[in-house]
Formats: sequence, C-alpha cells, structure tokens
Amino acid sequence: MCWFFIADFGDESHSGGEITSCLPSSAGGPPPASYHDLEEKSQFANQTFIGGLQVCVIVHYLESPIGEYDELLWIPGAFQNPWSGKQTYRATRAYVSTGASLYNGRKNWNVPKIVTVLPYDGKEPFMELDLKPILFKSTPFLPINTKYIPIAFSFDFPPLQQGEEEGLVGTYEWKRVLLGISGKAGMVKVKGTTDDGIHYPRLNNGGYWLWVKDAKIRIEGAQVRSKE
Repeated sequence: MCWFFIADFGDESHSGGEITSCLPSSAGGPPPASYHDLEEKSQFANQTFIGGLQVCVIVHYLESPIGEYDELLWIPGAFQNPWSGKQTYRATRAYVSTGASLYNGRKNWNVPKIVTVLPYDGKEPFMELDLKPILFKSTPFLPINTKYIPIAFSFDFPPLQQGEEEGLVGTYEWKRVLLGISGKAGMVKVKGTTDDGIHYPRLNNGGYWLWVKDAKIRIEGAQVRSKE
C-alpha cells in the first residue's frame, strides 16, 4: 500500500502548491533507476545505504521565491553520512519544470535535479495517476503537524557532480535540509502507474493516500562538511 501527502501551501514567506508523496515497501538497496546518469557515475551514488521507507514525491508549486513550477522526486531510503555517522533520508533523483528551480535546487540544497516537461506534453508518459477523494470527499478533516511526529524530517545530500548542460551546477559541500509541514489531512484513492523502470523506479501502485490541504512548510538548510 502507498501513503501520499498532498499539500496546499498558504504561507507567503514560503513556497506554495500541492505535494503528493508515496511510501512503498523498503528494499535491500536503491532500486534500478534511482539515479540520473550524471549522479549514478559519481560519488553521489557511492554512499552507504541503510534502508527504511521509500518515497515518491510530486509537487506543484503555485508560488515560491522562484515562481510557479512542478517537481517529481524519488527518495529510496536512508543513507549514512560518512562524516557524522548520522542516518538520514535523501532524494536521489528529481525532475523539475523550470531552469530556475534546477539551478536553485542543485546549488543551494544539493538536490540532484534535471529539467523535464511537466505536466504531460502529449508524448509517452512514464507516470500517470488518478486521485479520487474518499470519505468526506474533498474536505480535509484531520489536523497534522510534523513537529509532533517522533521522526526527524532531515535530509543529508552529498556534493553534486558538475554536468555539461546549462544549470547542472556542481557543489563541494554536504548540505542538510530540515523540513516541517502542518495542515489538515484527508484521504484519496489512487490508480495508475508511477514508473517505466528507466526514468523512474518501478513501484507497486494503488492504495490510499493522505491529502494535506492549506499546509504550511518550513525549510531550513545548513552546510554539513566541505568536500575533501
């Protein structure tokens, strides 16, 4: 079964939009297609995998410091930071719809992004989903706040390799991202496919997802250690 989060952000000091995320079963290692080619051939992919939840995240930013854009991320599980020994989750593959979000995410957060066309442009899709509200239909009913959940919503990212295409900037430090979300949740049922096994990992789809509306998000970042 998959659990998803969809959030509408209303805080003018932060980004605003819709988020969908899926938590399928964990595996013994990152599944095939967990990395873009650039990161797969670099030290970014040569890290100690711990396991845990695997997460598919779809974000439609209605507002942000760099404007409206879309994003699709893959989090295969937790990894061990070689400097601190800390075990944290990280996105290992991400697609975005604008050059500004590509540059910003790579330079400031070490998120391994590339630009693609979102939403569907008429070509063969590798992800197609149908979300239907259940229970109270489109009315969220359950207050949710990640600060009351006994899980650290922190993500450690290794330095990124420089790419040849525009916007594929490289970095030299480890970065840590701290995330907080609050809002009201509802339930949706999902049908469809989230993968082709080449551009994104194959997932066992279906089940019920959690919908968070009028959410507020807080993101903090810090350098962990310089690349040696």
